[in-house]
Amino acid sequence: MDTIFGTGIHKGSLNNRALNKKLEKLGRKLINSPHLKLKSNAGGLQAHAPDLEHPVLLEFLKIATVSIQDLVRHYHINEDYSFAFQDLWFNLNRKGDYNMQHSHGNTDFSAAYYIKCAPGSGDLVFSNPNQTRFLLNLSSCFNFKEANAINSNTYVLNPKPMDLCIFPAELQHYVTRNNNNEDRLSLSFNVKITPIYDKPY
Repeated sequence: MDTIFGTGIHKGSLNNRALNKKLEKLGRKLINSPHLKLKSNAGGLQAHAPDLEHPVLLEFLKIATVSIQDLVRHYHINEDYSFAFQDLWFNLNRKGDYNMQHSHGNTDFSAAYYIKCAPGSGDLVFSNPNQTRFLLNLSSCFNFKEANAINSNTYVLNPKPMDLCIFPAELQHYVTRNNNNEDRLSLSFNVKITPIYDKPY
């Protein structure tokens, strides 16, 4: 787990090439389905999975569950909880495509899994929610020896194939332009956490 801007995110690799190939095949099939194809922010394409019970998605979500539980554990939640996958969609960014800054509402955690991403095909960038005028003035006057959680307005993630990143859904983020000739294919999903209360006597 990493800490950025005072909040925790999960970064890791699933390192499952066989599953990654199956996800790429499914993602391209859905994106090429006319009734599922949706325009994304700036040129990209999206396709929401109509059935989370698809065997390939079930295999993926079973593995992703371990990463979600690991991240939630670092928040030291006292109560028992359950969680549910609310939505899942594939994203395809061709050369020149990018995604403008946004966040995900009505959910707790969001995630991005990178099926195919060549160097230069787009970084995932998080914006500092604690950005202050002091920090803006400081960064306009000085160069920092290195970026850290105190002096940075953004946190940049350079994804590699099979990387999984899970983060608080309200954290503003965007994807930089794909400057590579190869497509960039990713899978995103949202997760809702719900406390489990004891049954009344």
